[in-house]
Amino acid sequence: MLFIALSVLDIVAGFSIYSAALADFFAGKVLVMLTLIILSKGLWSIFTSLSAGYLFEWPGVLDIIAGLSLILISYDILTASHVLGGLIAAKGTYYFIRSVFQF
Repeated sequence: MLFIALSVLDIVAGFSIYSAALADFFAGKVLVMLTLIILSKGLWSIFTSLSAGYLFEWPGVLDIIAGLSLILISYDILTASHVLGGLIAAKGTYYFIRSVFQF
């Protein structure tokens, strides 16, 4: 159930990066909490995979990039990125489907 919730947060973060209107809708404390959760999830993923000896951790790196992008979008330093938002939303959708159907 936790993986489903985290996948939904990935999808929301992806669409927030994809669309400036959605990022403006989530502006404020919601965007800050989403950013902290995504960054924490990415750091946790990288540290646990490195401790297990797995050196190629692309989902964790993508989460950190998403968190940094959300920070930059919230301070109007970066504008919406369709490519990055689409990648993050696709990753969230992939892990959502994988969690729901358990394969």
